[in-house]
Order: sequence, then C-alpha cells, then structure tokens
Amino acid sequence: SKLIGDLFRDVAVPVLCLESYLYDDLYMSGSDRNSDYGNSRRRRTIAVTDSGQSLSAGMSDSVKVTTRRRRVGWGVPTDAAIIIARLTDRSERAAIFAYKKGAPMANGYPAPENRIGMFLHGNSAPRLTAAGWELFDAAVKWAIAEQN
Repeated sequence: SKLIGDLFRDVAVPVLCLESYLYDDLYMSGSDRNSDYGNSRRRRTIAVTDSGQSLSAGMSDSVKVTTRRRRVGWGVPTDAAIIIARLTDRSERAAIFAYKKGAPMANGYPAPENRIGMFLHGNSAPRLTAAGWELFDAAVKWAIAEQN
C-alpha cells in the first residue's frame, strides 16, 4: 500500500481493492487505521448481510470464505456504500462493500467509477473456498457491469 498510495484514486475505471490499507488512500474509508480500516486476524467466515445484491452471489448469513484461518481486510465505509458482508463479531466493519459511480466516499469525494472493497488479504487467495471465489467473481462482474 505504501508503494501504490493514491495512484488509483482518480482513475475513471472500476477498482476492486483487495488491500484494506489502501482504503484510506482511495477515499473508500476514513483515514484512521484500526478504526476506519484494517485487518482482522484468524478468520474463516464473514457475515453476508445483504443477500439481495448481486455482489452477494446469492449467499446469506455466515459464509466460510477460506479453508484456513487468515487475515480478513475490513473497512468502515460511508453511508453511501452498499455493504454486502461484515465481520461476524464487529458489524460496523465491512468485509465487502461497494460504491456506485458518483456515490460520495470519504471526504465527500465522488467515486470516479464503481469501487469495491473486499476482504482478501496477502496470501488468502490460495485458501479461498468455493464460496469465497463466488463472492470474488460476483465482485468482478459488478465492478465492470454497464448498469448497477
């Protein structure tokens, strides 16, 4: 995240951010590490709280997303965000959230294009379950969809 910083903040293309330490640089959350964004240790499940969105891949409730306990990235987005999943024990922390193009993100900054924050962290991808990959696929499809 130190090397990338705000490099992708203004790009008018969809962004799927898998690095929670970039959420503040991209204005997807506030700037206070461990309060507005961070990583939670040793988790396998997240709580899908909005199954009505295509981003949920039709899932609901507690979903096992990794085969082994891993760090899970999270953010506290603005009220304009679509929150799909949260940490199971800290509902204020979103594990999957999105902003539609033009939605106000942190500091009132309008999303230049669709933006998604997703829980993957570091070496989590090789340990994703089928459900984890379905959520990833749904995020990619949502990000690049013509109409959301």
